[in-house]
Amino acid sequence: MKYLPIALTLLGSIAIATAQEANLDLTLKSKFISKNIQIKDKALTSTLKINEQEFHAGSFDFSLRLADLKTNAKPTGVKSGQYPDVNSQAGFSGETDTLKVKGAKIFTTDTVNPSTISGENILQLLPSVRHFQRKEDNGSVVHGLRFQTFNDASPLRGITVTLYHQAFEEFPVIRKWIEVSNQSAQWRLLDNLTTQLNHKNPPTLTQTPLTPGGRGAGPSIIAFGSEDGKTGYICGSEVPSALRLIDGNGSCSYKPTLFEWVLGPSETFTSEPVFNYAYAGENIKFGDQTSSALDRCIETSFQKFLHDKLKIGTADHSKTAPLWATWSNFGPKIDDQIVREMADIASRCGFKAISLDDGWQKGRLGTEPDPVKFPDFDATCKYVKGTGLTLGLWLSTYRDSNSKDLKALPDAFSQPRIKREHGFAGSFSSKWRDFYSRDLTYLSDRYGAHYFKMDFTNVKLGDFATSHESRSQKESLLRSLRGFLQTQSEQRRINPGCITQVTHELYWGTPGVPCDLAVLKHAELYHIPPNDYGGLGRGGNKKRFKEYTDKMNPEKIKAELLASCFNARQRIYAHRGLPLQSIEYYGATTVSHKGSLTAAIQDRQVCSWLLGAPRVFSGDLQGLEEKNIVHYKKRFDLISRLQKDYQIYNHFQFSGAPAPTDTDWHWWGKLNRNSEGVIVVLRGNAGIDSREIYVPWVEKEAQYEVAFHFTGAKTIKLSGKELQEGKLKLNLEKLGQEIIELKKIQ
Repeated sequence: MKYLPIALTLLGSIAIATAQEANLDLTLKSKFISKNIQIKDKALTSTLKINEQEFHAGSFDFSLRLADLKTNAKPTGVKSGQYPDVNSQAGFSGETDTLKVKGAKIFTTDTVNPSTISGENILQLLPSVRHFQRKEDNGSVVHGLRFQTFNDASPLRGITVTLYHQAFEEFPVIRKWIEVSNQSAQWRLLDNLTTQLNHKNPPTLTQTPLTPGGRGAGPSIIAFGSEDGKTGYICGSEVPSALRLIDGNGSCSYKPTLFEWVLGPSETFTSEPVFNYAYAGENIKFGDQTSSALDRCIETSFQKFLHDKLKIGTADHSKTAPLWATWSNFGPKIDDQIVREMADIASRCGFKAISLDDGWQKGRLGTEPDPVKFPDFDATCKYVKGTGLTLGLWLSTYRDSNSKDLKALPDAFSQPRIKREHGFAGSFSSKWRDFYSRDLTYLSDRYGAHYFKMDFTNVKLGDFATSHESRSQKESLLRSLRGFLQTQSEQRRINPGCITQVTHELYWGTPGVPCDLAVLKHAELYHIPPNDYGGLGRGGNKKRFKEYTDKMNPEKIKAELLASCFNARQRIYAHRGLPLQSIEYYGATTVSHKGSLTAAIQDRQVCSWLLGAPRVFSGDLQGLEEKNIVHYKKRFDLISRLQKDYQIYNHFQFSGAPAPTDTDWHWWGKLNRNSEGVIVVLRGNAGIDSREIYVPWVEKEAQYEVAFHFTGAKTIKLSGKELQEGKLKLNLEKLGQEIIELKKIQ
């Protein structure tokens, strides 16, 4: 048959492809990454290349399974009261929050006539294919391959599978998602969905997780590279929470044990995207450290891609960092007097915000103030804001039977009901999510709250309510996560300037999962696990400072405080594929028992949390000595000025520098796109007293004024070349630190 040319000329980076009725040879190219998609011999395969080097050749590209529902009708859900409540009880174990669950029930979906569709057999099952393309407003081109059958006798009659690929002119990335439509009268179940399949002829590649896994969820970003480290790609999955899976070959799928989707007549399922972002370059030595092509890509163009195209890391944190939270010493036992006392001291310390954690609401649930502890909550909030602090409020997603939510929406609870304390979990796979979102705006407008910490759910237990949107309990996992993320996007739209923070316990269960790409596409901040109570005793003391006893050893507390600083650096660094100003690690302790909180430890707290933005601090502020208050104010004023001058929260450089350590030296950059800002340096409990600090991230030909803010060393002048060559030398005592400001000399 005659080949028909298809000119893909919408962007200069998109190559030319040809197609035939039963054959197709399509190449998408974006800078130095390309993906070739071929249809030949009734099979669809793809080959990924970076700098013309093959990384995956002849892969079958995708796989999914469709089956008919045994009863060809919408599944019957659970009615209110039909089954006993699921009981959950909070606890604490192994330095993290826990939840004991009793009575959870599992509902399954019965199916018949399963069909597995993949690149290997798609032309046999869905032989008609059409290629189309469109240009997007964000400067990308989307290509679609739509597969279907016109055979009335086919068991897949009415099914359409469309593969979408997106290429950007500015970035070396190819993004992909899948759409499955059901235009038949048959109810069907979709599962076993792998959106990126690399299992045929996989090469041996090194793997570098760029976000951590844990609590049932795998990393959302993993780099796959050549053995010499010069070429590779960053694989990113935008699937939320524990439903995500990236395997050792870079295949991306929904976790089979957690994902299914029911497709009724005329319904469509669209998957979350996945992408491959290419990197290439030399490994460059800076003294005893190596700057790899991967690290340089992560901290520069990859972050720009996340910011510009996925809208991740776009919030202004200057009004909420540093933030002080009430939880560690007070737990839910806060009241008007405590909040006013803490606000006064927090303001004097130079904190920018105060977050009222669990305990301000009536019964610890809902969004109505406790009338006993806060007789005039409007006045309390007004007082806090009058100290110059931004007000933050903690919220749960549990409600009791007397809540305003239930009065408006009597069927807002998940079914079977999930009990915690004396309330039940609201369902994000119902209309309640809209009530929840608008309620946040109400709180912001009424009380002037511009920071919300959202906590407490158990999405992983599912929702199979008859009146809600999910057609199966397992389907509700993704529906609920999508519904919750929708509330965060809605806040961005209707309440701009308000900072929403999602906790790991809300995003899946208790204890919850690490941060991922999906959540930061919608929310500004993510509270990563586990909470750190170092310096307060196991689980936080949950008591006033005046109740501390002589049995608490100040030297032991100092060791705990130092360990917390190292924990913060390790946990934040583990998320370095994401914009670190969006990562919230809890919490730097603001209590000094018999002098335990020294100025040096305060400096280490500020520096450690400055991998991103310097948050969150906690602990009874009445435990601070006057010298602690003065020192916090001095340091926070400095950080505030540096943020104003250089936007240091929004930048993080780590290539060519040591990884976090608490024995030897560790440093990193906070330089803006003009190559100005700060270098943060910490020495551990060993190592040499003086060493060269290599700064790869400056402009080589520029001249810099170099100021030392902690040690008091004299300001010097160095060229960018000298900074790169290690001419910047620093003396630090053991467990010392320094913030070095680099400003260009005009």
